[in-house]
Amino acid sequence: PGTGISHESSAILYGCEDWIDGFARPVHLSLPAGRRPRLRRLDLHRVQLPSEDLTRVDGIPCTTFARTVMDLSGRASLGQVARAIDDGLVRNLVTMRELWRCCVRLGPAPGRRPKRVAVLLSERTKENENADSRPEMRLYNAVVAGGLPEPVPQPLVTVPGERFRF
Repeated sequence: PGTGISHESSAILYGCEDWIDGFARPVHLSLPAGRRPRLRRLDLHRVQLPSEDLTRVDGIPCTTFARTVMDLSGRASLGQVARAIDDGLVRNLVTMRELWRCCVRLGPAPGRRPKRVAVLLSERTKENENADSRPEMRLYNAVVAGGLPEPVPQPLVTVPGERFRF
């Protein structure tokens, strides 16, 4: 209980190798502080992981996507954290609400910078959760940041007999 694959290893389980590129790849395992296993070639993190921060991916116990983002927020570049958030939203691995809750609940710690995540989340809107791709999210954010009228994401258009989403 309270143990799971975490950090970069959890990101790999989620299929997020592209936004952690450049990190060393030992297996990261988070476990309760009182446990002292003797395991080789593992990077151990002794933390209290509440059940809400644990899940399973392909049957392997690991941190949730939101917790994984938080655990890497101090080690990854701002761009990598932004790509992680966008990737999780596009692939429906996480919601904005889950990210905000994790960000508010967890304070700063070695390797964790919740303020960075909060800044990135504040730049995103509820429309970002409905995007089909990261480029779509970036374009939407650029249009809004540029002071142009807010676009309508994924509008449905009906042409006689057919419906399309733009």
